[in-house]
Amino acid sequence: MPFLHTMPNDFGLGDRFTNREHLERLLATPCKVIHQDDTVLLAVTASQDRHEVFMYRKDEHSLTYYLTYKVEQIEPLRVVATEVALWRRSAPGLERSTGRIFDYLFKRIDSVVSAPTGFEGERFWIDRMAEGHAKGLAVGVMDGDSPIPYDDSRHLLDWVQALDASGGKDQSKRRRYFISRAATKSGSRNSP
Repeated sequence: MPFLHTMPNDFGLGDRFTNREHLERLLATPCKVIHQDDTVLLAVTASQDRHEVFMYRKDEHSLTYYLTYKVEQIEPLRVVATEVALWRRSAPGLERSTGRIFDYLFKRIDSVVSAPTGFEGERFWIDRMAEGHAKGLAVGVMDGDSPIPYDDSRHLLDWVQALDASGGKDQSKRRRYFISRAATKSGSRNSP
């Protein structure tokens, strides 16, 4: 069963034929291998407009993870992955893949900004924000193109919900979250 996190569709990847077509396209595209073993291939493709990260499960000849993003410059977050959308399928033994992918991204970009939809999407990004915060990265929400950093005044989930409550229901639907290595939790800049 596919898990949808940031878009109102699953790119069609829940359908095995569409999944296989998408996989064949990705495997035919020049890509950089992030990780490979007997079970999976984790790789990234990049064009001028769009970057794609995917995990190929070899025994099933199928995609189990797909992430796409665009790179933009947003000050003060610097080089930012935006329009982040991902799909993943539950697969035993592959639970840590998301962390590996975010570690890879943060070696190449300064920040990730995403606007999740639905409860599962918001929960996924808040969990990633909590992981980033624990690693010393700045996290928070965006007000337009201005970041509002998390201030440790309360638990992260409570802090986000309090912001949503103060902004009304429509505000929470447009809420964009960020995770950034461009600034530490205390606000000082890290070097890239």
